[in-house]
Amino acid sequence: MNIRFALLPFASLALLAQTAPDPGKPVLTIGDEKINAAQFTAIVDALPPQFQAQARSNKRAFADQLIQIKLLAAEAEKTEARSAG
Repeated sequence: MNIRFALLPFASLALLAQTAPDPGKPVLTIGDEKINAAQFTAIVDALPPQFQAQARSNKRAFADQLIQIKLLAAEAEKTEARSAG
């Protein structure tokens, strides 16, 4: 299955406004999870310094990668739960 097509119904991105977003306003929605601007900044700040600059300069690409990781992790949890049950 092509992950890009699987992402479309479950994730939305409101991250790329040129003005600074309200820290509490959701900028990324992945399924039922909402990530606000402050949380997104905290995720970027937790990266090693050499990756922080890249994530900040290309927020859309970083957000796309974050979406893929979270969706794959959720799918892995579902698969593990089915295997255990």
